[in-house]
Amino acid sequence: MLCDITLHTEAGNITVRRHRIYIADISISEVLLGRPFLHRLGIDVESQIRLIACKDSEPTPPSDVLHDHILDNAPSLESNDLDDIRSFLEARVQDCISNNAPSGFVNSLRALLLDFIDIFRISLCSDPPVKVTPLILKQSSSSVPVLANSRVMPAVARDYMRRWVSELEQCGLIYFNRNPTWALPAFVVDPFKKPRMVIDMVPANKTMVKYYFPMPHLHTLGCHLKALLFILP
Repeated sequence: MLCDITLHTEAGNITVRRHRIYIADISISEVLLGRPFLHRLGIDVESQIRLIACKDSEPTPPSDVLHDHILDNAPSLESNDLDDIRSFLEARVQDCISNNAPSGFVNSLRALLLDFIDIFRISLCSDPPVKVTPLILKQSSSSVPVLANSRVMPAVARDYMRRWVSELEQCGLIYFNRNPTWALPAFVVDPFKKPRMVIDMVPANKTMVKYYFPMPHLHTLGCHLKALLFILP
């Protein structure tokens, strides 16, 4: 028979609509959840068993080497040739000229791009991590676990995400976590024209302590600095 089944959890109620169940004329102490029902909850038992087997067969690297996951065949920094980057940026400047941008703006833009040409990349490569102070996040005391459902995506979006994640992993920018505790769903925006993968941070942001940082009013600051003289060493 087809029934609506509701599970009561600490994170709230989960309802599975029109699920086929079988009634056995026997006495059992607990309800058995079958594989089809677990799949509808997003639980893949076979996949979890494979992850456990991989975790047991492959030793976990020590914590002091977890930052280095760059594969041997990953593209290096030299794969982004400086001349190619300069040509690419100049093409973007020419686009501004084609759209009737003022000459003063074009000259300033070209000088700015050439001054910071080392930060641009044409393709992903094994860039070293940036040395910045990490942002410390705190979970609010009233937060409770939530179920973040995966997104249903078309085949073209799934193929793009699979290639993109593989490229990020190859360059050492991400690594496969064999023992995950928390996770957030990823999805692809505009998969048919300009696809990009994003992570849905809304469920996590709702459980975090909110920090508010005032944004400076740059125009007002510029007025105060207009008549000042700076001597740089």
